[in-house]
Amino acid sequence: MTNRGRGKRKGEGKGKGNMSETKSSSSAAMSSCNFPQDLIVQILSRLPVKSLLRFKSVSKPWLVLIKNPKFISLHLNHTDMNPKNDAVIIHGLSLWYDHIMSLCNVNPIDNKPINLDHPFPEIFLQMDLVGSCNGLVCLGCPPLGQMIVLWNPSTRMYKTIRLPSTKMDQGEVDKVSLGLGFDPVENDHKIVRIMCMRPKMPKKIQVKVQVYSVNRDSWKRIQVETPFYLFQTRCNAIVKGIPYWTAFIESESKFLEVLLFFDTQNEVFLQGAVPNFPMGEGTNARLVELKDGLASLVYYLSEESNKGVCVDVWVLDDCKKSWSKKFSVGPIPFKVERLIQCSKNGEIVAEGTKGKLFLYDPKTNGIKNISIDEVQAHSYEAFSYTESLVSIKGMKQLGL
Repeated sequence: MTNRGRGKRKGEGKGKGNMSETKSSSSAAMSSCNFPQDLIVQILSRLPVKSLLRFKSVSKPWLVLIKNPKFISLHLNHTDMNPKNDAVIIHGLSLWYDHIMSLCNVNPIDNKPINLDHPFPEIFLQMDLVGSCNGLVCLGCPPLGQMIVLWNPSTRMYKTIRLPSTKMDQGEVDKVSLGLGFDPVENDHKIVRIMCMRPKMPKKIQVKVQVYSVNRDSWKRIQVETPFYLFQTRCNAIVKGIPYWTAFIESESKFLEVLLFFDTQNEVFLQGAVPNFPMGEGTNARLVELKDGLASLVYYLSEESNKGVCVDVWVLDDCKKSWSKKFSVGPIPFKVERLIQCSKNGEIVAEGTKGKLFLYDPKTNGIKNISIDEVQAHSYEAFSYTESLVSIKGMKQLGL
């Protein structure tokens, strides 16, 4: 059972008022139904967001129920547990440098993904798909994070996050890396903004971090005990609301690669070991979320290179804090330029020749096309996505 979306806000559960309010709204919504109220709520909580958005106009009691935070959490939990909930959201750059956002349902596969209207301003030619958490998608502008947007594609609501004020000399910043996370205790989504400073000899690595809390609607400075450097402008993966990066720290006058993740509850960075797999010529790796855990897809040419690409799947054991190779697949029977992402249940999104996208199922060795028109090759980014009714204060309706 996932914990996402089930955290308590401050004050919840301390009295009977909150529960009675929820029950009264449910009672009012179901007063004209002959079915038991609890049964109706359970049925509604298993419906797609698109249907629930229509049902909000049925009556005022139905509107109150569907907007109730406890109902939204219940709906998210049911969606998370549904084995058919397996989708990826894909960003690509068109031939005219427009940002194209698409939703691809993996189970069943949509050969033609759904085109999504997104709120990212057209004036920014670059955009990062930072990641998705509880149905909220974070978009940012590399390399300095000049624009940050939180967006729910299912409800078409969004909020532009104001940037934090800082007294630092912007000329010192080499790049800004963004991450999205979720604190289940405070039921709070958080954006991590990491400012990597340009190293100047004999100065060592410098980094400055700010964290935005949706509940507080404000930024705060986070102290970093061990400075690190990032080459990417967004987190590599988000697992159970925790953003992960591969980072470099200075150790004994040399750079050491580490796994870096942000503890959203205590608001501190923690370090772990990266997978110790052999990195030969032509070998590449990508951190992904796999079945609610962190995994690394290591792909390389098979010994007989004309037979395609092989993939080793390494998984992180949270208890032992160590990596192990779970299984290998391949060779994949088509030319792979790069692996882009992994769906919730393990299907691999890959890019072939001429920018063509494929979905590869390691269980069946099956291949299915993903057709997105007029997107530049090598411009794809993707994250697993779960639809939800989750909203945050200050969101606006897209298109109004």
